[in-house]
This record gives sequence, structure tokens and C-alpha cells, in this order.
Amino acid sequence: RQRLGIDDRTVIAVTSRLIPTKRIDLLIRAAAALHEANRRIAVVVGGSGPEFEALRKLAAQYPGLPVHMLGR
Repeated sequence: RQRLGIDDRTVIAVTSRLIPTKRIDLLIRAAAALHEANRRIAVVVGGSGPEFEALRKLAAQYPGLPVHMLGR
């Protein structure tokens, strides 16, 4: 938490192979909606796969939402 700068936030974390059927995109969008409703949320994604770059780009669309793409 301290290393990522998310000490005071509710953390939603997932570790998974990043493939479309896992719907990590939906997780990021839901977290963004919570963030927009003034919830202190952070998302941590651990894993790799074909969706990694697409998810990173999606997360960049929500600049106020901390999304940490950790990879493997």
C-alpha cells in the first residue's frame, strides 16, 4: 500500500491471466463509477496476458482513479 501510494483507499485487487473472459475491463469501469461517486478507490491488477495493453489504455481514460498494472 505504501509503495503504491494507496494507504488511505479501499483497494480492489485482482491477480489473473488477463484475457477477455475475465472482464477486468468491467472491474476498472465499475471502480471508475465508484470513484466518480466520491469513493476513495484504487485498483491493483496483477497478471499478464493479451489484454494487458488494452486494460492499461482503459485505465488511462480515468486519470483520477489510481489503477496499478503490476504485470507478473
